[in-house]
Amino acid sequence: MTTSEECSHCKTPNMFRGYELKRGVETDRFTIAIYDCKCSKCNKEFEILDIYDMFED
Repeated sequence: MTTSEECSHCKTPNMFRGYELKRGVETDRFTIAIYDCKCSKCNKEFEILDIYDMFED
């Protein structure tokens, strides 16, 4: 997964790549993937949620 996000610690916008899938959760409507990420500026780790609505086209 590659995405452009803000670091939750230093608020620096960055393009983060190579997330490590931490866990996934499925509900009746959503699939939620939780990825580990590390900021290249402050070097702290944080989580990114990828939420997929199974009923959207």
